[in-house]
Amino acid sequence: MGHNNPLACARQYEAQHRTPAEKRPVFHAVPPVGWCNDPNGWSCYNGQYHLFYQYHPYNNTWGPMHWGHTVTTDFLHWQDRPCALAPDMPFDENGCFSGGAMEWQGRQLILYTGVMPEGDGEIQQQCLATGDGENYEKAAAPVLKCDEQPAGASRKDFRDPFLFVQDGMVYMLVGGRGFNGHGRRLLYRNARPEDASSPWEFVQVLAENDGSLGSMWECPGLFTLDATGNREFSFARKPGADTCLRAGDIFGGSAMSRFLKLNKAPGDLTVEEMRAVTRFACCAASLSTQTHGGITSVVEEKDVETIL
Repeated sequence: MGHNNPLACARQYEAQHRTPAEKRPVFHAVPPVGWCNDPNGWSCYNGQYHLFYQYHPYNNTWGPMHWGHTVTTDFLHWQDRPCALAPDMPFDENGCFSGGAMEWQGRQLILYTGVMPEGDGEIQQQCLATGDGENYEKAAAPVLKCDEQPAGASRKDFRDPFLFVQDGMVYMLVGGRGFNGHGRRLLYRNARPEDASSPWEFVQVLAENDGSLGSMWECPGLFTLDATGNREFSFARKPGADTCLRAGDIFGGSAMSRFLKLNKAPGDLTVEEMRAVTRFACCAASLSTQTHGGITSVVEEKDVETIL
């Protein structure tokens, strides 16, 4: 339990400094101690729903990111699990940033962004960990390095992998910045993601923009809105206060994409405003403007709508 084992130290600290139950919310998922932000790796494994989150156990301010962990079966009662990941490898010593998780071949598969120093700055790469729902073993090196992006991409803004399965392949959707400094989405795939030596195949730049919709698109998310295919529904940062939502078809012959620009943060939306956003996503995903088998890769002004 010495200082040479950051994960053991984090687990020991949260066990010794756990916030008493009477001071914690009754229905909300919260960390046992310290700071949390972005939820990560929402997934079902062994009959439980697993929620991970960005976590700094030692203080109530942002710090070197760990992965906190909690589980539920009914979304009302949450059971803390020990800290899942700590920055304990050279490639993630500056933090274990956001990522995705899923059940794969009887194990829980995690892909996360490892942040490591480089010169006066840092770089971001995608890293693998597999486990049994409580303990996770990291691969010895990143499985998708920042240099495996298309030429000219940012090495320090390449993060937040989201995982999904299509036709027996695991796909990874990652946020990044192109050579022009503008936000975009990158798509990779792998038939054997559990094998750290199995390379991730670059599929395409799924979407990018001209700078009017943000310099970095973080934390992509995707789910199916109907039976016709996978639909992307994601919030993306833009310099200033604007937030963007994209809805579109990724697989299938009928493909299109629409963007929605919000004038407030997603967390500030009212229930009625969220319903309006959902209606937009469903309508946008049901329309078709192109038929080349993939989501539109360049955003044009006519594809942008503003509400609220």
